[in-house]
Amino acid sequence: MATTYRADHIGSLLRPAEVLQARADNAQGRITLEQLREVEDKAILDALEMQRQAGIDILSDGEFRRSWFSGGIAEAVEGVIDDPDAAYTSRWQGENQQLADATAEGIGFGEQVVGAKLRQVRRLTAHESGFLKQHASGPFKITMPGAAQRAAGWYKPGLTDQFYANRGELIQDLVTILQQEVQALLDEGVTYIQLDSLRYVTALANPAQRQQMLDSGEDPDTELDEVIAADNATIQDAKRPGVTLALRVPRQQP
Repeated sequence: MATTYRADHIGSLLRPAEVLQARADNAQGRITLEQLREVEDKAILDALEMQRQAGIDILSDGEFRRSWFSGGIAEAVEGVIDDPDAAYTSRWQGENQQLADATAEGIGFGEQVVGAKLRQVRRLTAHESGFLKQHASGPFKITMPGAAQRAAGWYKPGLTDQFYANRGELIQDLVTILQQEVQALLDEGVTYIQLDSLRYVTALANPAQRQQMLDSGEDPDTELDEVIAADNATIQDAKRPGVTLALRVPRQQP
């Protein structure tokens, strides 16, 4: 670890209404991507100032450039499609549920699946890291989803297995994409990288979900090994002096 940090913000900040509106307008072709970026820029600058005043050690852009915390990777690859069989459902289970859900509903928080071989079409976070490097008043972090976490949500039997024989193959493709992004961030001088790897708790440490996996013929302990291996492979090149690595593992809701 490069240094000791006493406080940071773990997930997304609540996206301002103007950011949500701009994303919707861009999706409908009413404003350009450049105009959307202008709205995001202003919101991020406000968020950076708020964090500075609060004394946060590691700054974040609030993930305002993403539709939701894990949205960046879906927007950087081809092959991820909306699941026609799924509908948006509320995911937040803490306080202020409606307010939290409103910052993601309708802009990418609905169910998505892999419906083709993944093909990366742009960097995942270059538009985030470049702006933070220019405007952050102190150290900043870049967050990315864990490969196994995304594969668990994106692998749909009967559809995805037409392109990936099993979930492990999809994980390997995602690991490769994330490894390349980690290396690009290191090349840019980013010194704090966080993996949001929710799979440890949401599926593997929840007794009810573990039992569901066992009942369906899956081995949760084997999957745990798979998750650990995927995360280790993703950050293997970042294990070096001067770089801080963080792992976001959410607490289990009662």
